[in-house]
Amino acid sequence: MNFPDLDKMQASHPRWEVPSNWVVCLNLSGGTQSSFLFLAMRLGLLKPVSPNGDWATVVCIIADPGNENPETYNYLDWLKENTTDRLPVLVADGPNITDDLLDNRNRSRLDNPPFFVDKGDLGAGQLVHKCTSHYKIQPIRRAFRKWCRDKFKIDPATSSHRFTVDCWIGFTSDEVRRVNRFDHSSQPQYMPVRFPLNELNIDKQQVSEFYEEFGIPMPSRSMCEICFAHGLSSRKKQAEERPGQFELACKVDDEIRDLRHCGVTYPVYVSNTLIPLRKLKENGFSTGNRMKDAESECNSGVCFL
Repeated sequence: MNFPDLDKMQASHPRWEVPSNWVVCLNLSGGTQSSFLFLAMRLGLLKPVSPNGDWATVVCIIADPGNENPETYNYLDWLKENTTDRLPVLVADGPNITDDLLDNRNRSRLDNPPFFVDKGDLGAGQLVHKCTSHYKIQPIRRAFRKWCRDKFKIDPATSSHRFTVDCWIGFTSDEVRRVNRFDHSSQPQYMPVRFPLNELNIDKQQVSEFYEEFGIPMPSRSMCEICFAHGLSSRKKQAEERPGQFELACKVDDEIRDLRHCGVTYPVYVSNTLIPLRKLKENGFSTGNRMKDAESECNSGVCFL
């Protein structure tokens, strides 16, 4: 990717303003919409407005599960190179999802993605979705609390002083389903979630037009290489363009088939086709049924953008 010089593109005044708390924490995944929020603030186009009218104090936190697309890592590296005093970027310490899945035989608990299970005559099922909390949300919260202790000498989770931060997630105005189904009760009281793109009525098309307007490459979809959300076309592309990552996904798929030691009584698969990834490759990434092939593509919207 050819990245522009952001210092030469600074806006003279904001295009969008979001009334905010004193502190804003952006969940920065390197996907299209969270990167938009970072870049719009970096260019001075988006201003989080604190209660006194000034720029809110912002921190952007990346939670790396250890298995993203290499293009996502390259994009995040570029974003990190463009941090400023007003827009710092932190990388949260956290566990590696691939290592944990490959080591599952030594575990009785697994914070797994919602992989698919074959229930025989009962049809297909799906495991409980645990990975986003364990590998994304919890590391971000821990990193944010540490940042607060270092910067303000306050831990918002334990302080007797009222301390509230807006946690920004990049759901757009045409993703009402994702906004409405977000479980706000799971958030700590000091860290309520906001969806600034939804509040500003910015949709996916406007996000795309932003990248085109400023000549900024649009990032790839932020998704783990071993993620359940890859459809057949995505897996085929992975096998062709990133064979090492496809082999790693195959190893995870092989290792999770029997998770009875973790309380799962049915065979487990990475793909919702309930076909091993190695077999799918042999079959040309097709089930032989066009309708099933189309249904394998994910539109769940479960991960951060």
